[in-house]
This record gives sequence, C-alpha cells and structure tokens, in this order.
Amino acid sequence: MTVLILPEKEYGLNVGFGGKLTVTQIDTNNSLIIDNIQGQFSAGITTINYLDSSGTEVSTGATISSIVEDPYYDGLHMKILHMNHGMHSSENYLRISSFRPLQSEVNSRLTAAITPTDTTIPITSSTGFETFERVAVDASNPGYVIIGDEVISYTGYSATSLTGVVRGVDGTQAQSYDSTLPVYKYEFNGISLRRINKVHNFAEVDENHPTELNSYFIKIDTSDTDFDNIGIGSDRTNDLYFNETIQTGSTGTILTNNIQFEAITPNISYIIPGKTNLGCRIRTFTGTSIGGNEKSFVDDGFRSIPLDETSYFSNPKLICSDINEQKFITESPGSKSFTISSRILVR
Repeated sequence: MTVLILPEKEYGLNVGFGGKLTVTQIDTNNSLIIDNIQGQFSAGITTINYLDSSGTEVSTGATISSIVEDPYYDGLHMKILHMNHGMHSSENYLRISSFRPLQSEVNSRLTAAITPTDTTIPITSSTGFETFERVAVDASNPGYVIIGDEVISYTGYSATSLTGVVRGVDGTQAQSYDSTLPVYKYEFNGISLRRINKVHNFAEVDENHPTELNSYFIKIDTSDTDFDNIGIGSDRTNDLYFNETIQTGSTGTILTNNIQFEAITPNISYIIPGKTNLGCRIRTFTGTSIGGNEKSFVDDGFRSIPLDETSYFSNPKLICSDINEQKFITESPGSKSFTISSRILVR
C-alpha cells in the first residue's frame, strides 16, 4: 500500500512535494466494514462467516467485540437530487409519482393480449416474480407489477403467468394491452415502488441526512404496504432495506416542489384611466432559508407593492406545492399560498 503525503510544514518545511512511503505489512485490524446488509445482527454475536465464490462457508477469523451501525448508510434513506426544490423545512411534504422500475429490474413480456377485466397475466416467464421484497408471494404478501402506467397486484404464479390479479392499484387505470408489451416487477433496488410513489413527510427523515439547496432525503416506511387497501399490509420494520448503495435514476419521475423567493417584480399589463390610480397588494406565506430556523407556511398577510419596480422582503417567501398547500395553507381561499390583487383608486 502506497500513501501520498501532501506538503505540510512538518514535512520538508514547506518545500518539495510528492513524498511517498510504503506500508509493507499490516499486523492487526480492529474494524471490519460490511456493506449491503439485509436484516439486523443478533445481540451477542461474536463471529462472522461468509460464503466464498464456490458457496463454501468460510470463517473471517475475527472475534467481534461490538457492532456499530452506520447511521448514514442505514439502507432506508434515499437521496434525491432536485434543483432549487424550495423545501428547506422539515415540515415539508413531498409527493413522488411515476417513478418506474429500471431496465435492470426483473421483467418479462406479455404472451397474449389482455383486457381491463382479465385476472390472469400471461407472461414469457415468471422467474424473479416468485418473491416480492425478497419474501415469497402469496395471499399475505402480494407481489406487484407495472404494465404501461397500470400497477397490478398478484398473489400467485405459474411458470408462464401471474394469477390472483387485482387491476388498477393505487388509482391507476386498468386498460387493454397488446401481446409482447413489457411487464416489470414494481420494485426499485429491492424496495416496493408503492413505498416510493407516495407522499413523504420530511419530518420522518433522520437528522443526520440534511436537506441542501439542490437535494434532500426521504426515508422509506417499511411498516406497511397496504396504501390503497389492496391486498394485506406487510410489516417489514426489522428486515427490509435497499439491496445496495447505488446512484441511478428513472426518467419521467414527477416530484412536487415549492418556489421560494425573496423579491418580486410584477409583470402585469394595465391601463390606468384618467383621474385614477392603480394599487396592488400581495398575500404571502413564509419559507425557510438553507440551514435557517425560520418557520415555513406562516401567513404574512397582505402588503402593498408597486407595479413598476422590484419589492424586496425581509424573510423568505413560498409558493407552495399542491401537497403543502393542502397540508398547511388552510385559511387562504382555495388553499392558495400566493395571492395578488389590484384595485382602482379614484382621485
């Protein structure tokens, strides 16, 4: 192992660069990092074995004195890159929709056309569809697939079909489909997309997963899958995590967001009749700055502004997403987070 030493005062008195040293032997290790773990370690575990490439169980030869779980890479948080999302407060809600399985996820194809009322889905092969979220599919643990934009549940399967089907899950529309259309397992990285394509509460995110200007985290709820009373809910609180740490994405995903602003310049066409003046006022709601502690969604009431110049505010303002307006903007007409009104004053 070769280590590069950067120039510091302790090395060469700020002269020279590129010094190297070589470590020829490491006598002992005091930590072992294990990634992509499913489930939890049992209390009191003292040794860890692993399966080698031939499937043979091999001892690590290590004696374990303690196990420390990484609070950041916990397998339950998902970081989303979202430019200028305007959701800096932990009070925010986010709706994710149209997040689809990746091309690398389990998939098959229809072998015959189906109608909106068909309850058996003929596919080329059910390989990979026997489990859902790594649990065998049955009446107590339905599996889910997506064809087109329709989410479909199933509780059984044969070699070339999915059975016990319920159509149009989560408000999607049952439709007719032609033969050879792709059928995707409705999962992402081992997690049901029903746990992702839903409304998320930022308050559920652990504190060590910060919200930044162009990104934020959501935390997967593993306690239930019965979001729309389809099938039986499955509590996976202690044994469900993302399969691995990856960076990827799906085109066409829809994310709600706020629009945050600290100044406004009206762009309104108007004509002022003789002997009159035109007045303008706006009603705004507060936002939270990056790293700030201002409270969001507070009604700041109306204030008059000029129509022909920029007005600046002393605190952040929000035009909220529809889900945040439904949650917080309850006393404004139509639950609208921004109102602009004008009036003609006779001189």
